Amino acid sequence: MPVVCICGGKTKEKKVTVERRLRGGNVLFKGVPAFVCQECGERYFTAKTVKRMDYLLSQKKEEKEINFSVDPKEQYFEDILKLMNQQNIMPDGVALNQPVSLSEVFLTINRIKSITDKIA
Repeated sequence: MPVVCICGGKTKEKKVTVERRLRGGNVLFKGVPAFVCQECGERYFTAKTVKRMDYLLSQKKEEKEINFSVDPKEQYFEDILKLMNQQNIMPDGVALNQPVSLSEVFLTINRIKSITDKIA
């Protein structure tokens, strides 16, 4: 998901540290995926990343430092999408970083299974 910054610069996906003020103190999130402008350094986060930070914060209320981690279910589907891309199963023009619904993933998995069942 290449993002063009408000300054006109291009962004690059990186892992960053995010500081959030909460309950009169600061909480550090380490290893958060962000799109960082190569010109001005502005950082952009997906809605999914922000929701995950909020979830992790609700689970680890007393911690001052939280290592960002991806939901294991989301990681599983991301791994499947990467495998599909490596095997040239993804339709032309579809990028891994485009929003994809779970139903699309399940339909694609079922198509792959039916193809492999015919081959076997």
